[in-house]
Amino acid sequence: MGYDVSFHPVPLELVEERIIPYLLGEGILDDLLQVAIQRMRGRARAKAWAQAVRRLEPLPRRFDPMWHLWGRPFFLVVDDTDEALDTYEQYLRATPEQVDALAAEQLHALAPGLTDSVRARLEVTPLAEKRLRHELIWRLDILRQAVASVRQGQSQIEVGGRLYDPSVLLRREVPFAVLAFVSALYPGWMSQSSFWPSGLLDEVPLPTRPFLDRPTALLGKLPALLPSQGWFLYPTLVENFMVGGFTSPSYTGPLRRYLAEHQGALCTAQPEARRNELLRELRKMDESLALAHRKGWGFAEATEIYSVVQGQLN
Repeated sequence: MGYDVSFHPVPLELVEERIIPYLLGEGILDDLLQVAIQRMRGRARAKAWAQAVRRLEPLPRRFDPMWHLWGRPFFLVVDDTDEALDTYEQYLRATPEQVDALAAEQLHALAPGLTDSVRARLEVTPLAEKRLRHELIWRLDILRQAVASVRQGQSQIEVGGRLYDPSVLLRREVPFAVLAFVSALYPGWMSQSSFWPSGLLDEVPLPTRPFLDRPTALLGKLPALLPSQGWFLYPTLVENFMVGGFTSPSYTGPLRRYLAEHQGALCTAQPEARRNELLRELRKMDESLALAHRKGWGFAEATEIYSVVQGQLN
């Protein structure tokens, strides 16, 4: 089975101060849920513009679905990385009308004069708040219940009519659930390729310790409070629905530079037919690392945060 890979900037302060405390039974996330719902609606609206472009015949010459639809977040066309990240941050703050204006600006950058024909093909599906709220919080609510059960010495909890060991749920699911919530607030870059940072670093060995390590930072203080869990943590991607390698804020810049400096060697290690694909994926990694570095955040690679087949886009 293949992976739907993604690359994510990770605000560790949000993880440590809001999400992990919520799992520990402390506080609520209603304010973050409202922000996330607004941004999920904005993402869906921006992607509707990208989908409308894809329905054009002929397809605009510069439009690459793996880059503009199933790659960058929202609908980003501009080539300059800093300008693209500025637009990303504008999308985060945008109302639905402002999303349309931003998308129209991107469309002009893609091919001036297409706005009317694209708008005619625009299909925006309203996203119900109740559905979005459930999608955002259900994993965290189950894990919050699991934390309480482990603390009380319970060996089983009921989820959807089935019984589970709460320790097993915590051991396996916390990093993924945390990153899934973060990605609703700050969408990452998605990929359907077999290239990801930790895998590429195996092909160009580092002289010192790798920049990517296990995603322990996504557990916050849980290991100290629940020390016997034996957490499922790998420094790379080994299966579906997981978080792989994680880069601390101090190493996002060095990792970005290292991948850029070794781009030639990485390409040489691939069959010629796959080199353009690799260059595209390296650019996705570079942009997500650039955003993480800009914000002073960490960086993570993951699988199945998004799914093209299920229509879960960034």
